[in-house]
Amino acid sequence: MDNIMEYLLSLKEGQNIELKMSEKKVPSSFYETYCAFANTDGGTIYLGIQEGKKNAILGVNNAEEQLKAILSTLENKEKVSKNVVSSSDCEIIEVEGKKVIVIKVKEASPSDKPVHLNGSLFNSYKRVGDGDVRMKEDEIESRLLDKRGAKDDIAINDFGFSIEDLDTSTLASYRKDFAQFHPDSEMNEMGDKDFLMRIGAYTKDKAGKEGLTNGAILFFGKWQDILKIYPNYLLDYRYYERNGLERWTKRFSSDDFSGAGNAYSFYLRVKETIAPLLPNPFKRANDGATNLDGRDILEACMEVVVNAISNASYSLSYGIRIIETPTSFYVSNPGDIPVGVEQAVQGGISSPRNGGILLFFRAIGKAERSGFGVPKIYEVSRRYGFPLPALSVRKDFPITEMRISFLTLPIDTPSREAKLKIISFLSKKKEGATSKEIMEELSMSSSQTSLLIRELMVSGIVVSNMKQRKGRKLYLSDDFAVFTEMNE
Repeated sequence: MDNIMEYLLSLKEGQNIELKMSEKKVPSSFYETYCAFANTDGGTIYLGIQEGKKNAILGVNNAEEQLKAILSTLENKEKVSKNVVSSSDCEIIEVEGKKVIVIKVKEASPSDKPVHLNGSLFNSYKRVGDGDVRMKEDEIESRLLDKRGAKDDIAINDFGFSIEDLDTSTLASYRKDFAQFHPDSEMNEMGDKDFLMRIGAYTKDKAGKEGLTNGAILFFGKWQDILKIYPNYLLDYRYYERNGLERWTKRFSSDDFSGAGNAYSFYLRVKETIAPLLPNPFKRANDGATNLDGRDILEACMEVVVNAISNASYSLSYGIRIIETPTSFYVSNPGDIPVGVEQAVQGGISSPRNGGILLFFRAIGKAERSGFGVPKIYEVSRRYGFPLPALSVRKDFPITEMRISFLTLPIDTPSREAKLKIISFLSKKKEGATSKEIMEELSMSSSQTSLLIRELMVSGIVVSNMKQRKGRKLYLSDDFAVFTEMNE
């Protein structure tokens, strides 16, 4: 009982924890939090606790009746669009004569998002930190596309764009790459229309309407035409000679008038640009050092770019952004991960948001619809002894981020694997992390964690905010940090 009391008193509201007073009746804000958890990544709601420096357990006067009312309301479609809570997810805890209701809210499936209230999509909420935030219209529209299972990229464009509207140089480059990958294919002798039909870029719907798909315009078209279909479309690459610089040393984007501005020409330009800038390390093998000329590192980075282009939600007000430094490679795209972060890292399931665009990449050997693209990226990092990549989805806005660090530690570095894990963990923590958070992430003792952190600080890889105890945070130093967001 003392352990339960101590646990409840120490709870703090956050991304997955909400504390609410509910002495006489269920607070109306309960359902906003329920929706926010269901639309984000789940969480637990505690009714009957007031948060403070030391929480106050006020309890719930009629706990059984309130819980019954909650479960009944969650089943009412006019009140809540989807119920993801069952009776087994609920618990009433009694502490010193006071009852606390504990409700675990699971994340809803993509087909049920956005979960909303009172029959209005504008009453859709997401969880950001310790608050519930009403979702914006473009976020709701993006979720609805996922909910319908609609592949917007394979729909015929509504603007009447024809093959003549495509960028001829981009299509020619693509066909050249296709011929190199399929030298004996009969498709190499086809005209453009028949070729585009075979790869799914030109199609006919059930009503007999035919034309180029939205994805074809995005992939092979011209920037000004793409904007008519996707007003928020933006692809941006920046290179910084050193971490921490305020201004890039190399930059190009889809809207800088330096090219067609479509996805494939951008992909080709990124590949050409990053190839000489990536590290070219020797891989230690049993038979000595093997130099692959960095080809597998380049392939891993371009796999990240393919994933971003194939999984971006182009309706959202955020573009695809690539930031490179001598020690890192960062890519972000609008939209979350359809299969979730954990499944993406594990591999084996492929569910691209833009299946048609992924098919364009597959046709030239730049992608496989096997669900093992992300695991391959992780494998390259393991091969060279880099910290594991950090794949995540931001909470404030549905943005997928992948960070690859090229930092290496000498093979004889004490506790090398554990230190690489700390570096990987800190690479995605723009706000820094406490020693306790690192300890919990690595499942190590406090003393062992402190020793590893001290050694990383001595080597200049990790720095602190100079606070001694309370409020002390740790970060990767500027020389080794991986960008976490766009520098404007």
